[in-house]
Amino acid sequence: MYRGMETIKAFSKQFTTFAIGASLTASLSLSSSITKGFESAREGDKRTTRKKDDLNTEEYMDLEAIQLTLSKKMKRHSPEVRAALAIRIETLSRGLGFTPGFLLSVIEAESHYRSSVVSFAGAVGLMQVMPATAQFIARHAGIKSYRGAKDLLDPVMNVTLGAHYLAYLRTRYPGYRELMMAYNAGPNKLSTILKNRTPATTEQSEGPISRYASQVMNGAARIASEARVIKALQPGKKKREVLAWECAWLKDGV
Repeated sequence: MYRGMETIKAFSKQFTTFAIGASLTASLSLSSSITKGFESAREGDKRTTRKKDDLNTEEYMDLEAIQLTLSKKMKRHSPEVRAALAIRIETLSRGLGFTPGFLLSVIEAESHYRSSVVSFAGAVGLMQVMPATAQFIARHAGIKSYRGAKDLLDPVMNVTLGAHYLAYLRTRYPGYRELMMAYNAGPNKLSTILKNRTPATTEQSEGPISRYASQVMNGAARIASEARVIKALQPGKKKREVLAWECAWLKDGV
């Protein structure tokens, strides 16, 4: 009788261990499946999750997505201007190794898609290019069609010069964050800031331009996500599954 009870207890212990192990395995399998589901649903955003200093040269916005984004953001411009700008952004992205979402994010951060805006410092247009910088970049990149500061009001020319300026700065600042800090503050000012960097002065001296770099990086991912939603909701297209959190910005009229 005693041995029988011991046998039953041993068997019960082994069975409990097996059951716990099987339950844990099933839970891990289910967790893995759920994780894969979320990763699949947010595939586009996963593409844009990079190290903070990675330029991310992956192409994930096609010409249609660029056109739809510009149609929403630049309603005051003619369809012809928006189409020409979309084609130029796609061409520059492929030629210079920047994603369309990145260039659009710079435009958004610099001018909010206003092609005629001029800053107090004299920066002009969509990408807020300084006339002196434009003249230098036009010579450096061989852009012979640039005739002077007035051309910076042309969206296509402005983005062409701005993108080439980014490519020029990238030769000095290969890290994504410092590249955008240089574009925002100017390479000379950034060099001075980095040279005099100390733990006590980092936030005070780098705070605004570092936040600007983060704004552009986050904006690139968001713009790409918005473009996917716009494409999915286009009339006449086959219905695609769109996550509710991605559609929220549309309902708010952003």
